[in-house]
Amino acid sequence: MKTSLPDQANDGSAQTKAEALKERLRAIARGLGRASVLVVGDVMLDRYLMGAIQRISPEAPVPILEVGQETLKLGGAGNVAKNIRSLGGNVRVFGIIGQDETGVRLKELASSLGIDPEGLIFEPGRPTTLKTRLIAHNQQLVRFDIETRRPIAKRAEERLKGLVEKALRSADAVVLSDYRKGTLTLKICRFVLEMAKVFGVPVFVDPKLRSPAFYKGAFCITPNIKEALELARVAPGLNGTQRSLELAGRGLLKRFACEYALVTRSEEGMSLFSKEGGHYHIPTQARAVHDVTGAGDTAVATLALSVAAGAGMLEATLMANLAAGAVVGKLGTEAVSLEELAGLIEGGRFLDDAPSVIF
Repeated sequence: MKTSLPDQANDGSAQTKAEALKERLRAIARGLGRASVLVVGDVMLDRYLMGAIQRISPEAPVPILEVGQETLKLGGAGNVAKNIRSLGGNVRVFGIIGQDETGVRLKELASSLGIDPEGLIFEPGRPTTLKTRLIAHNQQLVRFDIETRRPIAKRAEERLKGLVEKALRSADAVVLSDYRKGTLTLKICRFVLEMAKVFGVPVFVDPKLRSPAFYKGAFCITPNIKEALELARVAPGLNGTQRSLELAGRGLLKRFACEYALVTRSEEGMSLFSKEGGHYHIPTQARAVHDVTGAGDTAVATLALSVAAGAGMLEATLMANLAAGAVVGKLGTEAVSLEELAGLIEGGRFLDDAPSVIF
């Protein structure tokens, strides 16, 4: 189904076309609070220890970080959920955590942000994924991780399937957030995709390098450019060319049998490919890039929530591009608020980019 906007050739005004698109994005933003999204995947806790370096250790030739602040943030699938909630959407997150202090703190943090934590299942003997970053003078020095990548236990798998199936009945969209930490087994991915089809709910996949069997039949897959080239098996010699991008987009649609493929390209923006044959390249509107951590989470969260609220895919991509462009100007896994997104729409540069047709 296609929705036409006023065309420059018909009304002679690029300004009119851009304003029509801007008004449509405003309407979508106003409806985000009525949409409900499920996020299924690898939840984790991001820990930031920030301070200053004044001296070198007498024990070894390494700097001593004098920690002045500790900050905890939801990471992975948790960050996707946080972004949806920050935009006003209704969200439930489903994943596996350990019976440890990190797991307890993760659930408490989710609750404090207005995210239903009942889908976070404890698995005995499994550590909750914890990523700790040491930062001095806004510069990351080192990161150390506590995690396991083994697939979740069958008992946890069955419990997760039951919770997701029940929640799907009232969902408008689903995000599979794959960080390859063990939650998204083949059985979980196939179950979510098949049940979502039964309930008519679109599934968005933020992938890792996997066999097509994991994600086949998703509504939309959202890899970054490096992942897209590898997932689509584009010849290494073509990397970095326009031809490689188009081969990647078409290859993703074919290999994963999805309706859309959205390739995120960092400072070059995003490229949307449709099974119907259309494609559109959207330049970034980021003013400055300080930290790309979590930008993919923001993009897929905004994309899924926008579609859940009734947006067409190109409209949703424009929304996701605005949000991702804002979050890369922040430090760490941050989210974009609804008020901030509304401001980005008002200040967006749509005159040169406004399409005459939206998928």
